[in-house]
Amino acid sequence: KQYPLYSVCIGTNRRINTKGFIQKPSSKVKGALKKAKKAGVIWEEVFHIAQFQSSLTSISDEYLTNAQYEHEMSFINMPLQCGLATHRRLFFIRDCSGRVLGFVYLNPIYTDGLLIGYLLDMLRFIKTKIWGLWFSTVYTLTQILHREGLDLYLGFCPLHDLQVPKNNHSRILNIQMSMLSKNFQSIQYIKNLREMKEEIEGYNSPRFMASYTRNLPTCIATFM
Repeated sequence: KQYPLYSVCIGTNRRINTKGFIQKPSSKVKGALKKAKKAGVIWEEVFHIAQFQSSLTSISDEYLTNAQYEHEMSFINMPLQCGLATHRRLFFIRDCSGRVLGFVYLNPIYTDGLLIGYLLDMLRFIKTKIWGLWFSTVYTLTQILHREGLDLYLGFCPLHDLQVPKNNHSRILNIQMSMLSKNFQSIQYIKNLREMKEEIEGYNSPRFMASYTRNLPTCIATFM
């Protein structure tokens, strides 16, 4: 409140309802788990990350080549190579032959200095015929963290379920963001991201942006 900043909602953060999701996964998740089991997929935590860096880079490059957005959006994700990411966790996804299909990076989330869970920050894999690898990975990691007394967060759903901020609310920014949401929420990438994350039982928490300007195009240009 003491700074000349204007705030506006930019979307939601998806947090998994751990017990409900583990006990009653959706039909899509059940189907993905069956496919993964049939293919002999395993998830293995890796502790000596440096020695696998070339494999991570290779998988990431192939994934981004086939993705709808070909560049790392590092304001959302930590970069693939990040010296500051000392507490993140890495998991390899392997098939029955031991071949690495992909990897997952989890970033820690703290409340009042206590670890409460992890953010699914980066999930990348090579082209595979195994359907639903995202769903089976989310379910497996949720189980792993649940045994540790922790939760899994699925991260950002842009332009979804916009809410009015309690502090420093800007009506002008709010109108611009509502128009942006109306026009861009139907873009396939944003739509798929939202629907995929909401297939997992959980909660939405609003996420806000604070800016020195009330001109939304300037804010977006800064992000991009």
